[in-house]
Amino acid sequence: MKYSAMFNVVFVTMLYGVGIPMLFPIAIFNLIIQWLVERYAMAYSYPKPPSLDDRLTKNANSILKWCPMMFLFNGYWMLNNQQMFKPKVITLIPTSNVQMETNHYWNTVGDVDQAIPVLMIAVIVCILFILKSLCKKNLRAWGFAFGNPLV
Repeated sequence: MKYSAMFNVVFVTMLYGVGIPMLFPIAIFNLIIQWLVERYAMAYSYPKPPSLDDRLTKNANSILKWCPMMFLFNGYWMLNNQQMFKPKVITLIPTSNVQMETNHYWNTVGDVDQAIPVLMIAVIVCILFILKSLCKKNLRAWGFAFGNPLV
């Protein structure tokens, strides 16, 4: 249950944090409060915990490694939104049953604007993830270990 609460806070913050920067301090405050309450409960309320292995923690780490990817790609999409930075692009609608044009399409990916550095970092991180997954054994043989070298 504690991991699910943490995942909820972290993933929502990473997904929408570029568009709503106030989520970052709220997430930090939430995680600090969760940590303090858990420490207090562990010290004074809980009975002796059962002996558990590290599979749950390793599984959580394998899920959390996708947060930076989500942050970068969704952040790029938010920063590339033409309505956010160019208010004259806004198209008014005549009635409520007509869908509003956003002028935010896939063909705007190639435009050079304020979002290009985020896209470049996202592509580099994506390439590193792919190379790490494809060449993991070779990298370990050459001495470049990711994580625990005994696993």
